Amino acid sequence: MIFGKWDLNVKTKEVKMIKGKLCEQVLVRIKQKVDENYTSSRKKRLALNPPAIICVGAGISADVNFEINKCRYLWNDLVYAVTEEALYDHLTSEDYIQKHEKSIRSLDIQEYKNYVKNLIHQYGLNKKILDCANDMECVEYCKSMMGFLSSDADEEWVETIIGYTIRDIFYSNCTSGINPRSIIESHRTQRGKHTLVELSEYIKWINELGKKAVVISYNYDDYLEESLDILNVKYKVFTEEENENEQSHDMNIIYHVHGFIPFNEKHKDDKYKDKEICGDLVFSENSYNQMSDQIYRWSNRSQVSLLSKNPLLFIGFSASDINFRRLMHELNREKQNTDNKRYIFVCYKGILDEAFRVELSKLPKKVHVGRKTLEKLIEDTVYFIIQQKDEYFQKHLGAEVIWFYDISEISSTLLKCCTGELLDLPVE
Repeated sequence: MIFGKWDLNVKTKEVKMIKGKLCEQVLVRIKQKVDENYTSSRKKRLALNPPAIICVGAGISADVNFEINKCRYLWNDLVYAVTEEALYDHLTSEDYIQKHEKSIRSLDIQEYKNYVKNLIHQYGLNKKILDCANDMECVEYCKSMMGFLSSDADEEWVETIIGYTIRDIFYSNCTSGINPRSIIESHRTQRGKHTLVELSEYIKWINELGKKAVVISYNYDDYLEESLDILNVKYKVFTEEENENEQSHDMNIIYHVHGFIPFNEKHKDDKYKDKEICGDLVFSENSYNQMSDQIYRWSNRSQVSLLSKNPLLFIGFSASDINFRRLMHELNREKQNTDNKRYIFVCYKGILDEAFRVELSKLPKKVHVGRKTLEKLIEDTVYFIIQQKDEYFQKHLGAEVIWFYDISEISSTLLKCCTGELLDLPVE
């Protein structure tokens, strides 16, 4: 097969077909090289000395969220949905309607809904702008929007509205038949395919080895708690310093360091029984920076103390995740026991997709390139980037990457860790 210059702005069926066939062949070879040179030996070391300290990000909740909401929320998607819904609630509130009665009293219900949507768009709530911003910038942008449309808005009001709206987005579609527990129970019939299920089994296995797990969660939801309940695994949830002092060392501990918005009321501390949000919600750049600046804040002390003295496992983070990178930076400053391994699962699918795009765009218009040549170009590019990233993670972040292409590889690895299958893998 011969390739010339392709217009990548035109997503033709032919280009998609070529990409599929090329990437399929390249992926087989890349996976083999990555496993031989990096992943296999790290998986075995993980199984030989399994970390009891686990940091979890949004990726572990993705499957459950998808089945509840029928979509996968990226961070910017969530921020946009939260802001749009919060603004809509505000603009349709009785107070707002009374204040602006003259301009809207002649509108029927549908006209008013359109009025609200146009007003939101008019003042600049634009998904394209959010897609160009980093995680924290887009939250600040949306908070400014909310404050601009409500003259009496203050920081606390905006944070409260955001918290209530997150809960609405996460759980509003739940029914007696479709809820976190029922979804997790159905996932348990497909072992090795769902990260949350296998993470819960991993924690149970850690307990069977005589160790207690400590989970540092950056998630607002209680899906992990629900999954542990199904296994009858005991744990205690902490959301702030006050209840951290009550911690029991005879059970697993889950710290929700960015706040906690549980679906199941029984997961709330008594102090928060009548509240939607447990602890301080960290959602925006301002609240995030305030937390980071307070060196002696309970969540910072708990994290650095635990993470600097023990082997660690990071699950559900992207390689560019601001939480992961900040923690690694803090831990490297501590420079304590360097023998304690830090593992993070990182996906290289995006690297392969980008390599295909870049190499195909480089092809000159009048020069034809054979299939095997293009495959080799893409393969070399992908592997070079993985090498560079792997070296960066080790030298600058002190972490060993367990590379994967498909998300199911994480759950499969955790399952094999518990069953002992990883012990047969070679070690460098």
